[in-house]
Amino acid sequence: MASALEKYALAEEKVGEARLAQDAQIQSRFLAGWSTTLNTTLQFATKARKSVENSRLMLDSTKAAKKSSIQGRGMNPDDEGHLSEEARAEIEAAEDEFVNQTEEAVGVMKNVGYARTYITYLWWLIYSHRCLIPPNLCATSPT
Repeated sequence: MASALEKYALAEEKVGEARLAQDAQIQSRFLAGWSTTLNTTLQFATKARKSVENSRLMLDSTKAAKKSSIQGRGMNPDDEGHLSEEARAEIEAAEDEFVNQTEEAVGVMKNVGYARTYITYLWWLIYSHRCLIPPNLCATSPT
């Protein structure tokens, strides 16, 4: 009985070592590339978020500057009817820039969501079904 348990223990040890090796290969050959993709996508999203924030600040400062010039002349700053055509054009250009930056950021954020979803699904697929993959299959697969 002791020799049978010893053989079983050695077999289990080999299976465990093979699974650890397989996990390491999955990490280095497959998931590392996806991780890089996700990090790059997150960097683009961060830049897009900062662009939206900057364009919003520019819009707010443009509006404040144009309204303060009206208030300096004794008019109601909330009444945009007293703004000159040039001032309205500057505000509209700032609004257009803000809208463009926001739309671009939304597209980038969607890409982040898609990449995250794919990586989560692949991670689950690999690790939930790894017991079905023979340990030598990953070791012989091309890099």
